[in-house]
Amino acid sequence: MIDAPPVSADTAAWFMMQRNRRRRRRAAASGAGSAAEMPGDFVAQFRAATLPMSVGDSVDVWPDMSGNVYDAWQDTVSSQPTLQSVAFAGKTFPVVRFDTVDDGMQTPLVIPAEAPFSIFVLWRPSVILGSTNAIISSGSLDWSMGTFSGGMLCYFTNWTSGGAVNTTDFFLLEARFIPDVGPYKVFLNGVDCGIDPSEGSSGPEQITFGASGSNGYPASCDCAEIIIYDRFLSDEEAEDVRAYFQDQYNYLKS
Repeated sequence: MIDAPPVSADTAAWFMMQRNRRRRRRAAASGAGSAAEMPGDFVAQFRAATLPMSVGDSVDVWPDMSGNVYDAWQDTVSSQPTLQSVAFAGKTFPVVRFDTVDDGMQTPLVIPAEAPFSIFVLWRPSVILGSTNAIISSGSLDWSMGTFSGGMLCYFTNWTSGGAVNTTDFFLLEARFIPDVGPYKVFLNGVDCGIDPSEGSSGPEQITFGASGSNGYPASCDCAEIIIYDRFLSDEEAEDVRAYFQDQYNYLKS
């Protein structure tokens, strides 16, 4: 595991908020609208706020909002997550709640192991000690994005990267990769978690959520939104995606 650079989360949040404010001013001056106009070529987008059901209902299908019909599904009722509503940092929004045991969902989306990708997930862990939990995982590979032993986990078949998380706050976990080609980009709330290039890194193959992955790791979290690209986003593009999430969820608690 490679330690993150010595930049505090508070400092990183302050710099991001300043960038976003400047973008909003520029957008308003140009008539372009919100600064949170992220790249629109994502291959899949899952938003809890779009689910047409009531709080407490089980989620058997989580529609993909990209138009590519990569809907997530779970046929087994006991393994279906539930729709919940949370209040956080002055906002109230729906989340999909995955339990600590067996909740999981599959998708038909496949990003080949050798292909680039960029994945963003806004989530709040419910358990972060003593075991691996994966909100996003692979249907066939040892590949996970979630938590492990008190911190964030990214394991893409050959390495890990961690950052401190808790069960109170929401976090934006971001991974942008060209397998086996550095530098890899892994961020937690906009803070670079810093890893070195490593041969054997991989794309996810089939995308799954929670315990539907090949390792069966539970997600153990509240998940508000997931956005997936089948390409490597630039740093500037990633900032626009972060700005979108900040506008929607105020995850930096500005």
